[in-house]
Amino acid sequence: MLASRRRATQCCRWPQLILITVGLLCFLGSLRLSLLALAELRSAKEQHETSTINEDGKSSNVPFGQPPQEIDHQASVLTDAKVFPPAARDAHVFYYMWYGTPAKDGKWLHWDHPFMIHRNREVAERYPAGRHHPDQGDIGSAYWPKLGLYSSKDRDIIRAHLHMMRDASVGVAILSWYPPGRSDVNGASDSESRREQLGLLLDEALKVGVEVAIHVEAYAGRNSTTLRRDLTWLLEHYGAHKAIHRRKPAGKHRDWLDGKPSLQDKALPLIYVYDSYLTSPTEWASLLTPDGNISIRGTELDAIVLCLWVEREHDFHLATWGFDGAYSYFAAEGFTWGSTVANWPVMMFAATRHGTFFSPTVGPGYNDVRIRPWNQRNVRDREDGQYFQRMFDAAISIAPPFLSISSWNEWHEGTNIEPAISMSSSAGQMYDDYGQKGSSAYLDKIATLISSWARDGNTARI
Repeated sequence: MLASRRRATQCCRWPQLILITVGLLCFLGSLRLSLLALAELRSAKEQHETSTINEDGKSSNVPFGQPPQEIDHQASVLTDAKVFPPAARDAHVFYYMWYGTPAKDGKWLHWDHPFMIHRNREVAERYPAGRHHPDQGDIGSAYWPKLGLYSSKDRDIIRAHLHMMRDASVGVAILSWYPPGRSDVNGASDSESRREQLGLLLDEALKVGVEVAIHVEAYAGRNSTTLRRDLTWLLEHYGAHKAIHRRKPAGKHRDWLDGKPSLQDKALPLIYVYDSYLTSPTEWASLLTPDGNISIRGTELDAIVLCLWVEREHDFHLATWGFDGAYSYFAAEGFTWGSTVANWPVMMFAATRHGTFFSPTVGPGYNDVRIRPWNQRNVRDREDGQYFQRMFDAAISIAPPFLSISSWNEWHEGTNIEPAISMSSSAGQMYDDYGQKGSSAYLDKIATLISSWARDGNTARI
């Protein structure tokens, strides 16, 4: 009797010991991040004392709504011609091709983004409504692009962006993608325009040496059947394109292909699925597990598919839904459980346990008050680059297979690293800059960080 009770008592202690162990890991992770942050703040103070202001980031002669007349693609588009190392295949950046101008698209697209209305009527009444007016220097962003207000259909703009990415040692552009017949409410909806943009991006990326991954947006009615159809269209039209970013199966995905060495070693397209949690578990399992009734595993449609990890319990998506891995996307640290850097060690541990992986997303800050004026509490100050530095250090500390940056040009949410300039419009609207180091501050910083990461042997090169 006593022996049985002792065994029962010991069994009851196991859950407690597990919880204590997990808690200790989280505490050690948080302590490490705090020490890193302290070191970076000290470094920032030393740099501030010796830095000079870059005049390039303080004024602009670019007319409203007009890109520069000429862009030099032979030399670096950065302000000073530095020679950077090759771009890293493990450094990805979210890229948006939803912008348009009257000259190229017949009307403004996204630059005139409307103010979003708060769902609480009393709160909504305290803030502005309506659309922005780009022709008056009023756009839906806290920042103004150095290249002016451009169209995403402009080949010169696409080429300039890719050259800048390459200069920053970023090797993969993650395209925000709506399949034919789908669009966001502020963007172009015609299928031909979508197809042309993707083709342009892939062709120009191939010339520059940058690859392209796909970020499937959460369009209305998206489910496992429509995503299978989307993958079919995508791979039929562009599956053979050499600029498509591919990775080999790993973990449980590789195990599913046991006995098929030719498939185990075949590199597959990388697909990010935004807001994946909005679709039911059974839907995803039918598409992404080998026994699903419409499974892509081991077929010509097979791909490396990532889910968005928002809440703590979303590790269940990796355990049973068939995803290869997860990403965190949001640049506002602490906005979600998944975008809280102190949780990243636990997330990597859980993902690895499930035979999958976790790819953290880092960003320069967050400011979406020009489209969500009531969202001030989620603004994250850039701290002259130190905010990005801390997130990047936290990301590489968990040794991810690759990481992503949010974003290249999500101007509405203020996560952009594309060069921006300080200016004021004729209507009195003020646009911020990137601080003391000028419009190319983040490109320079990221190039240095990626180069250091590569030297440490943590990332592959193109």
